[in-house]
Amino acid sequence: MKTKIYGVVLAIVLSVFAFSPLLNSRVSAVTCDPGLVPTTSGLCLPTNSIGTTTTANTLILRGINILLGIAAAIAILFLIIGGFQYITSAGNEESAKKGRQTVVNALIGLAIVILSFAIVTIVNNTVSGCSGFGSLVGIC
Repeated sequence: MKTKIYGVVLAIVLSVFAFSPLLNSRVSAVTCDPGLVPTTSGLCLPTNSIGTTTTANTLILRGINILLGIAAAIAILFLIIGGFQYITSAGNEESAKKGRQTVVNALIGLAIVILSFAIVTIVNNTVSGCSGFGSLVGIC
């Protein structure tokens, strides 16, 4: 247990130190691949369609949104499967109950995904200081 705690603490310390502004003075000229822009910290970050650099915050947010989209697609798939089971139960109470339970669980999962998206968006807007319509379309 102690080794896991030490490992987590070491990872946090190293990640904070690696992205520290104190390292900016030691960074030499960095050459990046095409489509990437060097930053003052020495990282090569991709640019978006309007030419601004993509920060680690937006990359993490994009990954979370992709995962939430996949989870929503899976919930909708289970909603369809449960509806199909319920419709084709043909009077079989056990099959109808199984279909209803699948639909209820899929709706609960879809509600959790929607609330997760809302929470992630609110936290991101709070942290980045962006609010209003611009935060929804990614302008900020």
